[in-house]
Amino acid sequence: MRVTTTGLDIAKQVFQVHGVDKQGKVVLRRRLRREQVPSFFANLTPCLVGLEACGGAHYWVRRLSAFGHTVRLMASQFVKPYLKSNKNDSNDAEAICEAVSRPQMRFVPAKSVEQQDIQSLHRVPSRLVRLRTQLANQLRGLLMEYGIVLPQYLGRLRRGLPEILENGSNELTAFSRCLFASLYDEFVDLDGKIEAVEEQVRGVYLKLSLFIHHPIMLLEYQRLYKLPESSRPCQRWIQPFINLRQHRARAEVRPRVRIDREYPGNPLWPMLIASLHRRMGHTEKCDSGYREVYKKTAGKKTELEQALRRAARQALQRRHPEEQFAE
Repeated sequence: MRVTTTGLDIAKQVFQVHGVDKQGKVVLRRRLRREQVPSFFANLTPCLVGLEACGGAHYWVRRLSAFGHTVRLMASQFVKPYLKSNKNDSNDAEAICEAVSRPQMRFVPAKSVEQQDIQSLHRVPSRLVRLRTQLANQLRGLLMEYGIVLPQYLGRLRRGLPEILENGSNELTAFSRCLFASLYDEFVDLDGKIEAVEEQVRGVYLKLSLFIHHPIMLLEYQRLYKLPESSRPCQRWIQPFINLRQHRARAEVRPRVRIDREYPGNPLWPMLIASLHRRMGHTEKCDSGYREVYKKTAGKKTELEQALRRAARQALQRRHPEEQFAE
């Protein structure tokens, strides 16, 4: 009989396959090693394949979809009600096969390789931040044993610890000073790593979108790659564009975007102001915003400033084809 629906219980090495035909009759039960899975599904007639959304699931969605199968991901809590008896690989595969055939089942969108790259990029700084917080707490706790108390702020720790190490009037010994100096070097190293990764994150948000003067492209890029909102620097820059889109600026309705007060230091603020005036029909003010960006970024070398200059230049060329705007 032809297999129409398959449930695949994935793992690191041993996989379990459960397949049924269009009448719901079980026609396939098989245990596979990891290296056998691609060849097995390559020779299987294209069908509906269900997977639990767990570690490695998005990889197998891409692999199995390349063989012509329709692959669906489901959250484990939605598969659990279809488990008939004790939890094992065979029963899990059967429950997945039953769950994926339900017409009202909620599926998890599969991620592309690029989306997983961005997801990985966001997970790295979160781990580094946890390590830095643990190290700061350890430093404050150890210093307290010597009668030295520092506030719970990373900035105070950065500024205060070198002064403490240089102060000879406290109870720190030569051995403890060397120990705290090494911990401080580790703390500074974590600061540098976090800043480097956050710079990469900012580049992901801004690199492609800045070449297009329309700020909605930034939102579409964020939606396309499902960028999380937990990155504070990036979200602080993007939020004015989100507000601008949500309020749908019209000539009689002024959107509530307070860029100067709420988002200081935003490198995108001139583009935001220009887009705001464009939506409200203020052509002259819109042009002045683009011209300000074009003028201020002249001779700049950073990637962000160069991208801003190119975006402003493209916008001005479209509006004033009779003028020449140098690169």
